[in-house]
Amino acid sequence: MTADIGTMDVVSFFAGCGGLDLGFEQTGFRVVWANEFEPHCRATYIRNHPNTEFVLGDICKIDPNTIPDCDGFIGGN
Repeated sequence: MTADIGTMDVVSFFAGCGGLDLGFEQTGFRVVWANEFEPHCRATYIRNHPNTEFVLGDICKIDPNTIPDCDGFIGGN
């Protein structure tokens, strides 16, 4: 079932392999950007979310001006 919210763009912090992002996509959100620190997650994330810009690295070192405009933030743990 998809949410009746139109399409909302979100960015994902601490994305891991993208499980949380998948759930958001299945309910009608568009994940436009994602960040993860662990390099072993990269290949899986990119394979499962080919339309999302994936940034590998320490969130503390990312220039906030490079994060796209969005309607909301999501994050794993």
